[in-house]
Amino acid sequence: MALQAKQVLVTVMTYPSPSRKYVEIVCCAGIDLGSGSWIRLYPVPYRSLPSPNRFKKYDIIEVRCEKASRDSRIESYKVDQDSIKVIRHLDTNDNWRARRDIVLPTASSSFCEILKRVRDNKSLGMFKPCDIWRINMRSATRPNDPEPADRLLNSLRLGTLSPDPWDLPLYARSRIRGQGDVVERQRRPCPWAAAALGLLPSSALSSATARPV
Repeated sequence: MALQAKQVLVTVMTYPSPSRKYVEIVCCAGIDLGSGSWIRLYPVPYRSLPSPNRFKKYDIIEVRCEKASRDSRIESYKVDQDSIKVIRHLDTNDNWRARRDIVLPTASSSFCEILKRVRDNKSLGMFKPCDIWRINMRSATRPNDPEPADRLLNSLRLGTLSPDPWDLPLYARSRIRGQGDVVERQRRPCPWAAAALGLLPSSALSSATARPV
């Protein structure tokens, strides 16, 4: 399949994962501005990209990509890493209007609605939980094989990484409304920003509280 040029509003960036082929990769998700639908861009060796191409959340980027041949999920596209170009950043002015105008039209009514689409190989979506009860923190468990982290440090010379990029130290238990019912679910978040909480000292987290979304 030929490469396609797309403009994408980046809304999610996963925590870096060790990769034998790319050393380190990040998976990104966002909204294809051409179709208004969700898209997954992968693999992105984010921290080895040239500095001008290191996009942030809520950046609009231009990228050439093609449907991933080994991934049946319809949102998954393989990226031409050299084609990534940052167009502009959407700020939070006017109560996040620039972001809301693009993101909110994609919202599903519930998490249950998103799950129903899995049978159609759809795996991305956005919804608003009725509230968040609490955020539970736990210590990460270091894997037995330190080789991936050593490879990252030696190959990319990025300095000290989080000691446990494989086991995120944050879980969120939320109350989610679906099909008229309220169900409790425990989800393991993957965004980079959420995982970064694991880098904070425990004293900084002891007073942390969850607020309604």
